[in-house]
Amino acid sequence: MDTKDNYCDINTGICSPNNNEKSSLENNKIEKIKELKITYYYDAFCGWCYGFSKPFQEFKKNHTDDIAFEVISGGLFLGNRIGKINDIAPYVKDGAFRSVEEVSGVKFGQAFVNKLETEDNIWLDSTFPAIALSIIKENAPNKALDFAELLLKTINLDAKDVREINSYKEAISVIDYDFENFTSQMKEDKYLNLAKQDFETFAKSGISGMPCLVIQGGGKKAYLSNGFTNYKDLEARLKIFKEQISNHS
Repeated sequence: MDTKDNYCDINTGICSPNNNEKSSLENNKIEKIKELKITYYYDAFCGWCYGFSKPFQEFKKNHTDDIAFEVISGGLFLGNRIGKINDIAPYVKDGAFRSVEEVSGVKFGQAFVNKLETEDNIWLDSTFPAIALSIIKENAPNKALDFAELLLKTINLDAKDVREINSYKEAISVIDYDFENFTSQMKEDKYLNLAKQDFETFAKSGISGMPCLVIQGGGKKAYLSNGFTNYKDLEARLKIFKEQISNHS
């Protein structure tokens, strides 16, 4: 399974081509397939995750009945990588976001481009959107993936400052969640701790970048994508995974 895709490196924060050759995370004894599950490792500030939105949404839409999905916040910008985008991630201004546009066909918002090129006030901190996502995962789990995608747009299309609570208002409205409750929950330690659990889960996974789709079923686990992947390849890789399990059942 070819996994030379484009991703955002968790160790450097740099979004670039991924040359990892990983095709499988585990090789356990194969059992009869009972359920397929996909874990989407992502970050709201991940440019390639933003580019991945369209193929992933199409893929998810076509597999709502046969695959269970979950999303994990990877924590791309934490610790000493928190700060202004031109200080922490100058490669974005230097052309990385244009590479995402060229490969994926997605367009970053004019508000994002303007801030990037003139104002230098896009603040990178993965904690806040991860807390927001944890709230929805806990209280409206069936809307978590949609909300994760909306967070990508909040940052990369509308260039909103996700440290400010009103930046989430539109996304919360789209998924029909109570904004007053959300505002209160953003202050609770419970959801900060859940966000930190996501970061720890990603760190322990051994995955080096995002976006990443890990599929498991029938006692087997493998990468469905290890970086930006188009819809056609996602379907082809899913077919291979199902065939591998069926052949060993």
